[in-house]
Amino acid sequence: MKKSLYITIGLVLCLLMLCTACGESKQPGTDDITPPDGTQDITPDNTQNVTPPDTTADDNKTPDTPTPPVQDDPTPPAQDDPTPPAQDDNKDKPDDNNAPADNTKPDDAQKIDFEALRIENTKALQAYYAFITGGTTARSLYDGRDITFVQDITKQGTASIAKFALVDFGSDGILEVVFEHTNTAHSDAILFYEDGRVYVEYVTYRGILGLTYNGVISYSFNTTEGGTSVYAQMTLSAQKGEETTVMGRSEYISATDTYTYYLECDLIDGKTVVREETRVTKDEYEALFKKIYDLYTLQWHDFSTAKVQQVFLDIK
Repeated sequence: MKKSLYITIGLVLCLLMLCTACGESKQPGTDDITPPDGTQDITPDNTQNVTPPDTTADDNKTPDTPTPPVQDDPTPPAQDDPTPPAQDDNKDKPDDNNAPADNTKPDDAQKIDFEALRIENTKALQAYYAFITGGTTARSLYDGRDITFVQDITKQGTASIAKFALVDFGSDGILEVVFEHTNTAHSDAILFYEDGRVYVEYVTYRGILGLTYNGVISYSFNTTEGGTSVYAQMTLSAQKGEETTVMGRSEYISATDTYTYYLECDLIDGKTVVREETRVTKDEYEALFKKIYDLYTLQWHDFSTAKVQQVFLDIK
């Protein structure tokens, strides 16, 4: 009995020692295999070393890389394309507004016109002289006949030509000839030149009162209220004959014994220029027409063959 008891106790002790030995051997093995250290060594390293840098690098590269090309590429063409046309337009403008070229043409045109007028005026004077000396006929605006100077101008009943003058009706540079008769009951004659031939217009004595060198005349007529005096510019054409443009007038009202004055022209650089009618004072009215008559005083010549030759030869 005692022997079996000792054997049993010995077995128990052996088992206890074995269990103790197994427990000590398992604890270090568990520490080495259970991967707390491995998890800390691998997972944190991968998480810290790989994930943050890759994500951060990708995030930074994504906005930076596409943004510059989108902003830089369209901007230069948008600025460069409109700029050249704007510069081209500005370069063209000074060429179009070239002052010397524009100023030269009018000057040349004026010189050509002046020379053409001189030539045309010479032709007119030669034609007048040929008509007066019997070398050609002229067309009468009164009845459309071709007339001669001796039969139709110098002989009008008992009247004869008293004097003549050269006038520039309308200041167009082509002279006309006015013949005044001794008898004011007969019409005076005006020769003018158009399209290569001489025409004759007949006007009454009162039709050329106050005649000036540039063709300004004066006339008056009665009205129901009193009367009107007029200064006018006369012009001549084959189609319309004589025409007048009113330059100024004075109106007399007999009921109130008063005058009113109106001007429809100005004197600018020695030339009469038509403008809108304006009421003026008597002094303003008389001053303007005094200037015109002083500037364009007409020279009359006694009519004779010798005087006609002298005047026309001097002018030609």
